[in-house]
Amino acid sequence: MQMPARLFATICAAATIHCGAVTYQWTDITPSFSGNSDRGYSQVVDVGAHPLEGDRLVVLGGFWPLGQGTALTYQALYSDDGGRSWHPPQTEIPLAFPPLGSLVVDVARPGVVYALQASRLQSYGVFAGPSSTGALYRSEDFGRTWAAIYTIPVGQTVAPYAADPLDARGLYGFYQETYHDFGGVGFPVESRNWGITRSFDDGVHWSTPLAFPLRPRTLVMPTPSAPRRLFMGTFAQGSFVSPDAGATWTRADSGSAFPMRWIYPDPLHVNVWYAHRYEGEGRYVLLRSEDSGATWRQIFLSPSTEPNLAIDPAHPNVLWMPYKTDAIYRSGDRGETWQEVPYPQQDLPPNYDPGAWLIPAPSRPGSVYLVRFGRLYRGEPVARFAPLVAEYEYEGDRYWSTSLDGEAVFQDNRQQPGNVHRTGLRWGAWSADNAPAGAVGSCRFWPKPQSGLRTRVLVLQGPECESLRANNDWILEGENEFYAVPPANGACPAGLVPVHRLPNMKADLNFRWAVDPAVIAQMQARGWMDEGVVMCARPLGSNE
Repeated sequence: MQMPARLFATICAAATIHCGAVTYQWTDITPSFSGNSDRGYSQVVDVGAHPLEGDRLVVLGGFWPLGQGTALTYQALYSDDGGRSWHPPQTEIPLAFPPLGSLVVDVARPGVVYALQASRLQSYGVFAGPSSTGALYRSEDFGRTWAAIYTIPVGQTVAPYAADPLDARGLYGFYQETYHDFGGVGFPVESRNWGITRSFDDGVHWSTPLAFPLRPRTLVMPTPSAPRRLFMGTFAQGSFVSPDAGATWTRADSGSAFPMRWIYPDPLHVNVWYAHRYEGEGRYVLLRSEDSGATWRQIFLSPSTEPNLAIDPAHPNVLWMPYKTDAIYRSGDRGETWQEVPYPQQDLPPNYDPGAWLIPAPSRPGSVYLVRFGRLYRGEPVARFAPLVAEYEYEGDRYWSTSLDGEAVFQDNRQQPGNVHRTGLRWGAWSADNAPAGAVGSCRFWPKPQSGLRTRVLVLQGPECESLRANNDWILEGENEFYAVPPANGACPAGLVPVHRLPNMKADLNFRWAVDPAVIAQMQARGWMDEGVVMCARPLGSNE
């Protein structure tokens, strides 16, 4: 069944949508047992992607190698080959009810992932069962082995939901107490005392909760641009913001005529927020603010279902929205325009899935993972994205650059130690399949410990790369990760951007690559030497 023509026309009129589809290739990577990957054998409920190694995945759910007529066999699986094959953990996770859920990938510590097994209060009636404690599990090898690190008392919830960008061992968690309402029909389980709890030792211990102003509907993790700022949305009383890691809260949507159900901040631009509000009469509105919520502008109107937004952490101008009909919407310009990305075809109930959601995969530029009807899909753009190089400053006067999206997201979320942060300096590059004539690949080196150095070096294929490759003091970490044009006689062809290399001229050597003449002059004034143009870069596009 296709989306009704009238509904699609309404959506296209409400937001600027290019109704032609963006080309993505979808692959069903649902765990398969003896050739069976349907819902009778695998039900995926959560997925995590390794921030640096694109083929490493972890999934949670229900997995029955012999079919659901048999007992549940696995709650977690991992893959090292992009979902072509799946493996159970090498350490046993006890099967219990409720099952594992709430997968949290620590992007600041690649390889670390958490999974929650909630506690349970004694229940009555049809689903009667005894009380039981819960457990928080931690894996340091991305799902191969797990260890229970915290016992969750009966009647409590301690659910990690975000890593702390300012503390390599820090976590934010959601806390609540559960109790029986013995005055209600069937003695229902209710909740109270909602709050933020924090761990400063990898989840082993948790702090006394800081109270939320109301019962939360959504919780939003801190971002690299505001690492202590938190958001929470409520069911009908609006959204709140905390500037101090949950110590105090104020309304974040006081300028809105209708309460915001949630607010999601841009990870890299501190003043850019996205929000959803319901205005009645079937008007589900997606909005954007560029002044920290002082003013809002509509960027999408849904006449049927609530928007479900995902922001690409490496390229936050890219937004994804599984629309729960028969298409996903994608924007490459922060919601100014939208393009349709058709869902993968499948022999399952068509169209509406209220639980459909996706995550962008930073280590696979442009790629996403989609969970829909219990199936797991990998979506990859047919045309590769052109890379860009981003620069970071650390320790006050040292610089480090990367063309890898996964590395950039990792670095964005690992700000301490060293006060690591983006400088805002970026320059464009190409991939192998879209590079212009004359472009060559890159070489990325890191010094061996015996050299006494600690600086990354980026050069192009050619004499400099071969010289460092032959030097026993240097390790070739990667090559052809981006392409650039070598200069001719110290100059770049018309239309390309000259990239200068500047060493700090100190024993503790460090390099900076700069494209801005003002930055080059500033570094020279600080004693850094301009070695001249070492490569010619692609100009950045308007939406980069």
